[in-house]
Amino acid sequence: MPHIAKPLSIALLALASFTPAFAEAPSPAPTASPAAAVATLPPVPLPFQPEEFGPKSDAERALLQQIAEAMAGISQQGSTLPVEDQKLDAFRRFFTEFPAGKFRPVAVGGFVKLMKSRKKTEDLLGVANELATKDPSPEKSDIALLMLKHYIGLGTPQTPGASKGDPAKAIAVLDEQARSTNPEVAWRGLVGAVQLMSGVGQRQQALERLEKRGDKDLTPAQQLQREYTLARILHEESAQLKGEERTKLQDRVLGLLQKVTAACTKDPKANAS
Repeated sequence: MPHIAKPLSIALLALASFTPAFAEAPSPAPTASPAAAVATLPPVPLPFQPEEFGPKSDAERALLQQIAEAMAGISQQGSTLPVEDQKLDAFRRFFTEFPAGKFRPVAVGGFVKLMKSRKKTEDLLGVANELATKDPSPEKSDIALLMLKHYIGLGTPQTPGASKGDPAKAIAVLDEQARSTNPEVAWRGLVGAVQLMSGVGQRQQALERLEKRGDKDLTPAQQLQREYTLARILHEESAQLKGEERTKLQDRVLGLLQKVTAACTKDPKANAS
């Protein structure tokens, strides 16, 4: 049975209790209050298959249910916020509390779209900074980088009329993350900053930063990521050159990619990374 929104259910209840003037009125009978009637209705079906996303806790499933209702335009009981604000809050709560959840891409995408439609692009910077520096984790690092790419309009569809953020501010967030005491979080901050720098045309600075870091103390997966990232930036840089300089860079790109593909052939986990 499909879920009935509160205003519609209340209207139907009012209609059902209405007696025309020309009819004999039946003896009054106790009826449930509209709020109680609404509470007995089935919940809004989740907009995905449970086995596809598989919430790992009751808290995650409850939040997904709240998101489903907000997406259906249904306000949470007791909330005084508009439904769109409830949706925004639920999206943010999901990718903050469950950053590894499979619903994460939908939550992040929905949050960014709502923020941009409200002309609050600059606020994405603060959210990304919180994810990257407050109780950081590798999963939150990934979300922060994605949000910063949205913030500066890098490789993401732009909402008409939405402003673009300052790349320097976005890179500064990742520079701060790169100083984390968590080695994996710090590494992702460095790689993220390099990606943003390359994306906004600062390829030489990105190459210098990545090459200066070297591969000391990196895990095998991080070393592969470093080599692949170097290859991508060098390939982009070679497109701006001609003759011998271009050939020299392309030879280096080929050498890096050969190392990456060789490692991926031997280790499926490396390929996934």
